[in-house]
Amino acid sequence: MSLQEIDTFWRPAYETFAGFAWLIASLVTGLFGFYGDFGLRFLLLASIPMFLFASIRFYQGISIWSFRARLFSIADLKVSLIDVINYAKKYDDKLYCGHGFLWEQDSTQKAMDYNDRTTKFMKPPQWYMSLRKKMGFASKRDSKGYSYVHGIGDHEEPVFSSLSDRVTHHSIGGSTGTGKGRVLALDVIQAIVRGEAGLFLDPKGDDLLADTAYATMKFQNKEDMFYFFNPGLPQSSVRINPLANFEQVSHITDRIISLMPESSDESFKNFAWEAVQILFSSIILLEGQPTLYLLKKALEGDMYDMLYEVGCFYLLQFKHTKKAGLELSKETDTQKGSAKFTLFYEEYLKSEHPNDTVESLIGVCSQDQKHYKKLILNIKPILEMLTQGPLRSLLSPVQGDDDPRPIINLKKLSDTHGFLYVFLNSLSDQIVGSYIGSLLVADSVSVAAMRHSMKLPSQVVFNIWIDEAAEIINKKAVMIANKTRSAEVALTLAFQTVSDIEVRLQTFAAAEMMLGNMVTKSQLRADDQTTREYMSNLMGSTKTKVIDYARTTQTTAMRDDIDFNTGYNKSIRSSEVPKVSPMSIMALPDLHLFSAFAGGVIYKLRVPYISIPKHLCYPREKYSFDAHGRRESIDVMTRKASAKVSFV
Repeated sequence: MSLQEIDTFWRPAYETFAGFAWLIASLVTGLFGFYGDFGLRFLLLASIPMFLFASIRFYQGISIWSFRARLFSIADLKVSLIDVINYAKKYDDKLYCGHGFLWEQDSTQKAMDYNDRTTKFMKPPQWYMSLRKKMGFASKRDSKGYSYVHGIGDHEEPVFSSLSDRVTHHSIGGSTGTGKGRVLALDVIQAIVRGEAGLFLDPKGDDLLADTAYATMKFQNKEDMFYFFNPGLPQSSVRINPLANFEQVSHITDRIISLMPESSDESFKNFAWEAVQILFSSIILLEGQPTLYLLKKALEGDMYDMLYEVGCFYLLQFKHTKKAGLELSKETDTQKGSAKFTLFYEEYLKSEHPNDTVESLIGVCSQDQKHYKKLILNIKPILEMLTQGPLRSLLSPVQGDDDPRPIINLKKLSDTHGFLYVFLNSLSDQIVGSYIGSLLVADSVSVAAMRHSMKLPSQVVFNIWIDEAAEIINKKAVMIANKTRSAEVALTLAFQTVSDIEVRLQTFAAAEMMLGNMVTKSQLRADDQTTREYMSNLMGSTKTKVIDYARTTQTTAMRDDIDFNTGYNKSIRSSEVPKVSPMSIMALPDLHLFSAFAGGVIYKLRVPYISIPKHLCYPREKYSFDAHGRRESIDVMTRKASAKVSFV
């Protein structure tokens, strides 16, 4: 674009007036030639080029009207679930992101020019707008925002990004109701079609997204690999142990301590960390698999109880101490029993069979127990909330019990390419929902570490989607964003405002670090000014053309025969502005977004609203056993036999 070149799309469509003039002239000439004595052949030949000129002018004028009409209303995007599935199959090395166009300097120029002018003079005639709507070229539903942001694009087409960008993570910002869930749904559908594993954490619930994921799994004949967790529907929910995966005991200790309030004194936190570490080590020694309920029970009892139980178990592990272990197990006073074990351990076992867990327990029991109970007081309410009512069996499952509800392990989910939708029910209890989400994020970090250190031949990308991320993310989420590319973990965060992330992570620097690790950044409409300006700055700047007008009048003149001098000046200058202005972000309609990909390439996109037929929705039925004690399949649960899947 040269310095003088500005597309004046806001001007009236003069070509239509010229078209009408040529059309009238053509008709009049033809009629005179037909009914008059003016030389029929000559007049007919003259009317034909006039009609052609009219057609050309009408085409030019209607093209301008069509462009300007798109500034006010565009056709709804019609893309179905089947279309997205086909995109994923056809372009297996790419990711369908929506329909749109490349946002370049001319797009910024047009958006700026639109906002600098009175829009009512740009709108085509009402009859033309109504005709477009009837023909399906305009939206038939009302939407917030302004269509001009998308209408300024000359040509809309499906937009794809490189599949390798998925493991460099993705952030999606947008106010409530702008369509973040529909953007996430596109990614979920394609991940399932590619056979990847997925964990979706949703604090407030999105039935349509859960149904979309299930329907996609059904089309892939993998519906039995779809798992649904919902504390509000405990009998229809799978069970999951958020402490299942760890490489060191300190990893699960960190998960519990991270739930303590940030305002807690560091010395209290350090002592609580030591106590929980010892208890977890003891539980693993006794039970093999730690759970939240076992930790709660251990905290409710005395350390003497735990030392006594560990002592009995430990003595029974060696042939020459088994008799002493059986005698110790008959002791009814656990404090006396723990004292006997301590003496026996120090005298007979420490030199030959030392054990760090046993020695740590002995050390804690030598301290004032009343002081110990005060220091761990902050942990008990957290565990109480996570083990009350139905949550006890949902979050502290026992392997091999008679409960028909499946037990899900995130590592096994990753290895078997399953999909787990977690509804945290935060609207009912935000604190508990936040705790569960934080624990699962931390469990995912351990899964990522295992994937990195022990890569399976069948390993595929493990997707983690977090909606309303400001209610869940913590320092562990930052670790996923920082160090999981080698583990092939793809993280997607959806949030409302940057300030929400800042509040959750305590500082703006931490929020910047979190969002800075998201290479692909998408932004839907933001009602928050801080978020608009922040995302606008991230998308860079460009130069636009600005026309300056100057008019001067002077009452003094150099000649005596004139009363004044006047002058008029018009110039075009370049001005550096944000490539995507905060105003453009604020103007986005629902389901519309800007996406900045690796390398600073920016696209203006819109995504479809994909509805799911009722017969393809996830059946939220209670789990049960059949007559032979086997868990019922999804088809049996819904009382429907397996059949060919269709949208009809």
